[in-house]
Amino acid sequence: MAGLVALASLSPGISLLRVAWVAEMDSAWIALFIVVGLVDFVLDKIPAAAEVNQFVEHLMIWGIAAIGATYFGDDPSVFVAALAGSSAQVMRQAYTAASDTATVGLATPVRGGVEDLIALFGLPFFY
Repeated sequence: MAGLVALASLSPGISLLRVAWVAEMDSAWIALFIVVGLVDFVLDKIPAAAEVNQFVEHLMIWGIAAIGATYFGDDPSVFVAALAGSSAQVMRQAYTAASDTATVGLATPVRGGVEDLIALFGLPFFY
């Protein structure tokens, strides 16, 4: 579970959906997380909105850690992983801002798509 929380720095929306699905939460929670995931997915592809979205994703990383600790009974290492995920998120914000500035926002959809693919296909290895 700790690896999943750390991987959440790339795409918290996808990670949150994975945690909700594996935890077998009721359909209302899954529906909410689908909406959150879609909003996260779309905003991460729009220049300038991606930076604002990444700030909100910090909260999502800690939310994923809290859900993991609650539903899966993981030890405090989940929160250490959340700290690592938050640190990775800060680095992600830095390179997002740099790539958006250098490419006038043209690289934003490509960068966001690559991050989503890594998060999506990396998730099975971390749970």
